[in-house]
Amino acid sequence: MTWYGFSTIHRGLKLKYSPNLSIMGSPANSYVATIRLRSALPIRQALLRQKQFQMNYQRFTAADKARFDKETEEFVRCPECADYYIVTVGSPMIDDPAPRSPTFPGITAFDVLGPLRDASLDTVKSSVYLENNKGERRNLVHFIPPKAEHTEAMFVFPRKDAQGTILITADTQSFYFKIDPRLFKGQPLPLKPFKFDVQKLIENGAVVF
Repeated sequence: MTWYGFSTIHRGLKLKYSPNLSIMGSPANSYVATIRLRSALPIRQALLRQKQFQMNYQRFTAADKARFDKETEEFVRCPECADYYIVTVGSPMIDDPAPRSPTFPGITAFDVLGPLRDASLDTVKSSVYLENNKGERRNLVHFIPPKAEHTEAMFVFPRKDAQGTILITADTQSFYFKIDPRLFKGQPLPLKPFKFDVQKLIENGAVVF
């Protein structure tokens, strides 16, 4: 298998759509993290729509629209998503000096994903996983590190185990995206686990992820 498709998905649309955002830490040592369940079709459609707004798609000529639609077709279609869960995590830059209270004067966030910029699949594959509420896991099979400060990393996990069992179904209560804190050694805070309520991801009886 080649991973060209995943790279295309990762690079194709650089956006700020944030369906799940977490702010952690004190004002002096804070980070902001966004996670996207990229293998969910509605997420890819929303990212595409936002990109259209950013580029004034409605003002494109018919030829430009056709070219744009062709260039983004693979991103939305994502044939790999049938077999893999794809998760992206970003740590966007936040510099918010506005006071919220005497004890929380504002946020200046650091890039929590910084330690992963020089990481490889071999160095992270045993430390990143999806886990459902039954304790069943899927380990990482592909990884694209963040290319620069405050950019996204991509994580890819198989949907099925060796017996063909899907990790997340309509009967699953919840699942976690977890990264071992040891990967963030030397930082003020590690990236905390993200928990998802599966019932909120069900549409027409099927899990959308």
